[in-house]
Amino acid sequence: MANVVHMKEYFQFRDHLCITFDLMGKNLYEMLKERQFRGLGTSQVRSHAISLVQSLQLLSRSGIIHCDLKPENILTSRDNSEVIKVADFGASLLERRSTAPVAQTLIYMSPEVILTKVFSKAIDMWSLGCILAELKRGVVLFQVCDECELMLEMTKLLGVPPKHMLKDTPLENLLSGPRTSRRRARHHLTKALDTENKLFLDFIQSCLEYKPAKRITPDEARHHPWILMHFQSPSSSEDSSPHQSTNWEHMVDSTSDAAPSTSGPGPRPRGIKQYKEVWSLGVAEEKVQETFPLRHGYDDSEGHYKMVIKDHIASCYEVLELMGQGTFGRVLKCRDHKTQQLVAMKVIANDQRFKDEAMAEVEILELLQKNDEDGMANVVHMKEYFQFRDHLCISFDLMGKNLDEMMKERHFRGLGTSQVRSHAISLVHSLQLLSRSGIIHCDLKPVGASS
Repeated sequence: MANVVHMKEYFQFRDHLCITFDLMGKNLYEMLKERQFRGLGTSQVRSHAISLVQSLQLLSRSGIIHCDLKPENILTSRDNSEVIKVADFGASLLERRSTAPVAQTLIYMSPEVILTKVFSKAIDMWSLGCILAELKRGVVLFQVCDECELMLEMTKLLGVPPKHMLKDTPLENLLSGPRTSRRRARHHLTKALDTENKLFLDFIQSCLEYKPAKRITPDEARHHPWILMHFQSPSSSEDSSPHQSTNWEHMVDSTSDAAPSTSGPGPRPRGIKQYKEVWSLGVAEEKVQETFPLRHGYDDSEGHYKMVIKDHIASCYEVLELMGQGTFGRVLKCRDHKTQQLVAMKVIANDQRFKDEAMAEVEILELLQKNDEDGMANVVHMKEYFQFRDHLCISFDLMGKNLDEMMKERHFRGLGTSQVRSHAISLVHSLQLLSRSGIIHCDLKPVGASS
């Protein structure tokens, strides 16, 4: 239901790799060409935006950057031209490998790809803004021939990029000047898109934010008022253009801030509607409040998730206490109200470096789980992982004290030989699993061994 063209199968034939897909219809560029490049109505643009946001939510939680999102790579259904799917992942990258060169098409290229050469999945949201503007206008937003011209056109429309993005680039002197206010940029967008629709303009402006960290995310886009208007008043229409009928409750809530399965290459959140029962904390408890459209209402200044006792995580975990914290994030003691079990929840800080490291840890944990099906190798296994309010969360069985704490309770008196041998046997079992899995622990110590 995430509106991407899925592979049917792949195989080798006469030394050629072949991949099959469902046969789709025209792409959005061909559709615009058939319309003689007359733009779509706002409601039809929004219908396509909803489908694309769903696709980008899937990519985001899977840790994938499309890298070349454009109308040519968005295909319509052969049966219904209002149904669209994202295709062509040939230029896509896994987010943890985003140091590789990116092949973004020039007129949909984000400023950070040009200026800083450092990029993240936020580049797809920039492309989304350009695509929706093009669907509304009928023609591309930035009609340019090279990167320098593209930055000049961006500056005309959105103002001068932040100084830190221009620093030590060939464009630093060319694009100097005061920053344009958001209101002034909105005025320029109003003229460029030929619309007074404030919510639509705000959505586009949130996509075309210079700073990647401030750019709207797919999950935030899903809750934007312009998107929600489609479902709150489905009978009303801003124009006479037809729009795709979409069951948001079924299709989008399935990617909401809730618990996932651990199958597949990335976090796959589930919606609370998939649970037979939903446990509520009650209106009397203090809740973390979101500051729309940014996620700063959930994070402190260092990007750590703000912990509130009795608040929920993913609609099913109740926060009980803080167990520990570090630069990577925080570990919370939680109650899983699906199973009534206590778990340790590692909530990674909202920093791409730590998210990348955590996803590498998830890969190792998945491999260990696969190679220890009977659970006899004495390693703490991951229960599940998911995205919640733009934080990667990993849950584990709640364990007791670590060996250092046990030694401290004994006033650092040593153990008997037989007890040392018992622990040695357990640790050898663990190291056997790591060895046959091709994993090096790298930080084995009493603090990392729990009873």
